[in-house]
Amino acid sequence: MSGITDKRFDDKKQQIFAAAQRVFSEKGYAAASMNEIAQTVGLAKATLYHYFSSKDQLFAALMEDHFAQFISGAQQQLASVQSLEEIVHTWVVWEIQFLARHQGLIRLFFHGGDEIPPTVCRVVAQRRQDIRMLLTETLRPHLPGHLDVDFAAIFLQGSIKAMVLHLWSTDERIPDDILVTKTYQLLMGGLHQREAVVMERTTEHNDESS
Repeated sequence: MSGITDKRFDDKKQQIFAAAQRVFSEKGYAAASMNEIAQTVGLAKATLYHYFSSKDQLFAALMEDHFAQFISGAQQQLASVQSLEEIVHTWVVWEIQFLARHQGLIRLFFHGGDEIPPTVCRVVAQRRQDIRMLLTETLRPHLPGHLDVDFAAIFLQGSIKAMVLHLWSTDERIPDDILVTKTYQLLMGGLHQREAVVMERTTEHNDESS
């Protein structure tokens, strides 16, 4: 019986998360209310508070769930990759598609400014670090030893998000398939350029030492 109860509880939480994402995305964090979220999901306000004691707690849980989905999906996508090129392409496709599906929530967090609670900022910071660790460990066996794997992970993680956020802030619209291709080419070019610079500096150092 407990398993059925737990599943119903989890199912209801996912319904609440879907409603909360919609309300937060449309209203912004400050203007969104627990009452409106309860109405959207079809619950009494008191019942919503049974699941989450405050708007801050609900938003933090929503962001935690968002990143858990991202990490779980990324792990599945990266499980069978065999090369650096596959890793970069798989990551680009997954992140761009995920960001597009959760555009309202991502916009809210990165453009919400001071209205975003510190508790939520801490959750996001920790989970972004978890994502970076996943990417670092995935890249490590495939990246040339003279390249900084931590830098490469930061480069991949930061570049995609920065570019997508920039595009969202303009009127420019690029189809996802073209965006994936251009992003992949740009990132691989950046990694290869970094590799060339490191090798050139290593050669110069060896020449000076001999």
